[in-house]
Amino acid sequence: MASRSFTILVVPERSSEVRRIQIPRLLINALGILLLLVVATFSAAGAHYYYIIDQAVQNGVLLKENAELRGNIEQISAKLDEVNGTLNRVDLFDRKLREITRLSDPARGLAIGPVNEPLAVGGAADIEAGLFAAPPEPQDPEQQQLEFALLDARLLGLAGEARRQETSLRELSHYFDEQSALLENTPSVWPVQGWVTSEFGMRDDPYTGARTMHLGVDISTAEGKAIIAPANGVVSFAGERGGYGWVLVVDHGLGISSFYGHLKEMLVQVGDKVVRGQHIASVGNTGRSTGPHLHYEVRAHDLPVNPRIYILQ
Repeated sequence: MASRSFTILVVPERSSEVRRIQIPRLLINALGILLLLVVATFSAAGAHYYYIIDQAVQNGVLLKENAELRGNIEQISAKLDEVNGTLNRVDLFDRKLREITRLSDPARGLAIGPVNEPLAVGGAADIEAGLFAAPPEPQDPEQQQLEFALLDARLLGLAGEARRQETSLRELSHYFDEQSALLENTPSVWPVQGWVTSEFGMRDDPYTGARTMHLGVDISTAEGKAIIAPANGVVSFAGERGGYGWVLVVDHGLGISSFYGHLKEMLVQVGDKVVRGQHIASVGNTGRSTGPHLHYEVRAHDLPVNPRIYILQ
């Protein structure tokens, strides 16, 4: 039968007396269990402490990353708002130009301007917020995912808007290039300084007195006065032509040409390119002329027209 207690013998030095201490087995067992509980408790507490420390470190990292992410999102959102504002201003300018140039006329089939209808991203919340609405503050991962989805949608929307603006402005650029070429090749300035002594239209012929059609305007000025090209073009004729004496003809393209008669001197020859303002000839008194002057004609598709309808200054 197992003993119910343990005996400890204590023998002091320099003494013959032996002391006996009896410890019950139940107490020993209780102390052992208590020691195990203490060790287990401290072990669990240590493990929990390190777990808490690790979670705190991870939370700190996540908080820092979230703060940086929030800052980046706010910067992107601000830039998107700025780009959207710029596109809105470009759109307004585009519409004004189209009104001025009549490019918005549906009959011409040129209304390619931007489409400003909002694009639904998906879901009532997205539609309510609108394509270019500022993204909401993230409350949880789902809200953050929604914010990223809205940013993506805004980027796609701005990219599409930019493409439409590019197409529209390219069309306007092409239109103004054509208008610029037309203006550059239209004889819109006086070829010489002087006094108009005979207008375009019916008049009494200075030699016969009969009513005849005058196909240009006569500009009286001093002999040798510089004659300039009223528009860009190419010299198509330089030589003598009947009663007009020495003649110069410039082809301006688009069916328009200009005619200069009674010249004293020609400074260009056939095939030469001329630009508006270039000195091309000098006023003379050659041919059938009553005095130094320039006979100036403008023809559209070889039909004489009044030069004044083209002259702007």
